[in-house]
Amino acid sequence: KCMTGHLINLQNKSIDIKTYIKKEKLTLDQYKHIEHLIDWSNDLRTSFLLNDHDHWDLIGHAVFLIHQDSLEAKNIFCLLADIAKFNFISLNKYEVIDYLSENFDTKDIGPCILYLEPGDWMRKNENEADINVFQDRLAELISNFELKHPVIFATSAALIVLS
Repeated sequence: KCMTGHLINLQNKSIDIKTYIKKEKLTLDQYKHIEHLIDWSNDLRTSFLLNDHDHWDLIGHAVFLIHQDSLEAKNIFCLLADIAKFNFISLNKYEVIDYLSENFDTKDIGPCILYLEPGDWMRKNENEADINVFQDRLAELISNFELKHPVIFATSAALIVLS
């Protein structure tokens, strides 16, 4: 029931997820302290096979990773998608708003981990009506979770310490 994963970067051509992992020499061993994320990706695969709303509510529909390097975060999510047997799509920060427009349909990509590169789309800005509308749209997409075509929205950002 799970699909073969693909890494899709809209600036470049589509590339098979296994080819990307091999090309970038990605391994789980190179990342420390991600055991819980590995367990979570195994739970994603199980949840997709079970096709049960209650189970998905426990797993979640979105994930935020605190990480200093967005490329490394993207690579971690790519590996996790491979474990879950999900598709993987990475959007750079300039593509996020356009890609998740009104025409976005999870049937086209699910099951999928959709990595949204950190950018201005994350910031609360009272003067940016487009960003505020987009944030409402993203919240709606996360809430309207599609069991048959699940999309897990993922992003990352560096930890900011306020003194």
